[in-house]
Amino acid sequence: MNHAGSGGRHRLRWVVKVGGSLSKNGALRRALAQIERLSKAGFKIVVAPGGGEYADFIRRQSSLRRLDQLTTHQQAILSVRQFGLELAQALPSGVAVRSCSEARARLREGATPVFLPDERMTDDLAPIGWDTTSDTIAAAILLRVGFGGLVLLKSMDGVERHGRLAAVVPAAEAARVGVVDQAFPKVMRQGWDVFILNGAKPGRLVELLESGILTGTRLSALPHGKR
Repeated sequence: MNHAGSGGRHRLRWVVKVGGSLSKNGALRRALAQIERLSKAGFKIVVAPGGGEYADFIRRQSSLRRLDQLTTHQQAILSVRQFGLELAQALPSGVAVRSCSEARARLREGATPVFLPDERMTDDLAPIGWDTTSDTIAAAILLRVGFGGLVLLKSMDGVERHGRLAAVVPAAEAARVGVVDQAFPKVMRQGWDVFILNGAKPGRLVELLESGILTGTRLSALPHGKR
């Protein structure tokens, strides 16, 4: 357990990516309960959906059917939208949105927007293909809405080094070991507060945002030690 430094407690506006893997191990309900609690406490949270089993299906079919990258990319975006619709229904204050202006309007109303991206969301930021997945889409949403904080809820504690959880690693290292997708470091900006947390562990998101306590990994935009 570490203190998140300046990136935890002082921010009220966050994008929180809910990884599709959480729906496989029964952790989704607990993750959404944390988001709902924080929204009621005054945090402004935009939910970025993962792809989950929908994206896994597209990945398998793209190989079997020999689909080109553009077609596969468009289908993968649709898979993220499908999971987003599920999240919007499952989250008590959740509402599906399709634009930044709609997200901001819903936040002012006290709702929790679940952002349904379109196939152009990452067009000018990252290449088309499986190197660009819902992690990079979440970063693109963060960039579009103008927030500075991103939490990636996954089915892992964070990035490990030598068998121990690392408190801070460069985003490029997280991509190299497969914790985030390959395009993510190219989209991440200096000055962002980006964290990887285990969404299956109750309370970790609340601890980070309310108290600045980090049980996970913080990602840096530059190699650690070269800031």
